[in-house]
Amino acid sequence: MEVKEYWFETFRRVIVIKLPMETFISIDVYNDKWNYSINSELCINNKKLIYHKLNPTIIGLDSQQDSIELVGVNIGDRYELVNVRIRIKSRSVSDNFIKSLYSKVIEIVEKRKAKID
Repeated sequence: MEVKEYWFETFRRVIVIKLPMETFISIDVYNDKWNYSINSELCINNKKLIYHKLNPTIIGLDSQQDSIELVGVNIGDRYELVNVRIRIKSRSVSDNFIKSLYSKVIEIVEKRKAKID
């Protein structure tokens, strides 16, 4: 197992966990709106973690082997998107791939261009 941590735009963290047959990626994001259906949720003390599965082809991944899940929080009437979790089985993952993936995710969920050095 290999674990790497990347930092983009000063405070945006991407954690990559490489296993022999798959890679897990967690990307910090933020959007103060949740524009997705809720596929599942976890409630703890009247606060909810909410989840939505996206089609991996939206960022160029394989829909049969890979997965993307958006993670949000719901407190009262506020719904916010805070994380994107990705599982990749279809390809190897390099530093350049992570930069490109981060840029695509930010463009999709935050509706802006990522500022990567």
